[in-house]
Amino acid sequence: MKIMKNNKNLYYSIITSSDRCAAGDMHDKSGELIEKIMKSSKFSLHSRVILPDEFSLLENQLIEFFDDERISLILTTGGTGLSKRDVIPEVTEKLIERKIPGISEIMRIESYKNNKMSILSRSVSGVKNNTLIINLPGSPNAIQENLNILISSIEHAVEIIMDSHTGNHPQ
Repeated sequence: MKIMKNNKNLYYSIITSSDRCAAGDMHDKSGELIEKIMKSSKFSLHSRVILPDEFSLLENQLIEFFDDERISLILTTGGTGLSKRDVIPEVTEKLIERKIPGISEIMRIESYKNNKMSILSRSVSGVKNNTLIINLPGSPNAIQENLNILISSIEHAVEIIMDSHTGNHPQ
């Protein structure tokens, strides 16, 4: 795991859920693309990890990120399909306190314009411990289509979550 620091106050982490990337058989283009797109956001990269599609490994990593008060956003990529090994939505649902279905819904709708199979995505979004988590698709094309249109909504959501934690309620 590499840890990065910057002058920005908002930190995010990336988890790539992929057996092939974790084994070194495939390059993690999706994680790299998320990092590149997020450079134009208010967030600084805290950490980026690549894990196999193993429920317990993903769960333990997510718990570690949710418990780290510096991390206000977790972006996962991969593992949202129909394969038995695609478990990130189940791990996310087990851990979150509140779902935010609109984020995942708009990703499926936006991707559907270019790929009719996007309706098969089981992506989940939600909140735990004042941290927003979004399961992004594993496809770099779908990440490109979705993350760019979501950045302002993500920033706003994190600000609301952080303000509600401190007792400040934005109007």
